[in-house]
Amino acid sequence: MGVAMTNEERFIVSCEKVGEADVRDKLSAGRYSERKTIWASSWLDKVGSGKSDATKAEERSSPLRRSWTVLLKFR
Repeated sequence: MGVAMTNEERFIVSCEKVGEADVRDKLSAGRYSERKTIWASSWLDKVGSGKSDATKAEERSSPLRRSWTVLLKFR
């Protein structure tokens, strides 16, 4: 028999399945409850802290990210 998982653990597993981009999208769209927002933010912090500085710099400078940033400025 498996060990029962908490709601938080189940949510984190779902975050890992859908990936960082999807979690960020849902978080920014306000689609999570207050509790899940806290869990998602914490998970994203952990995911981000595991990345190298080079990976973080690459993500910040990617063409898609730059174009998205430009679009947000015109909102």
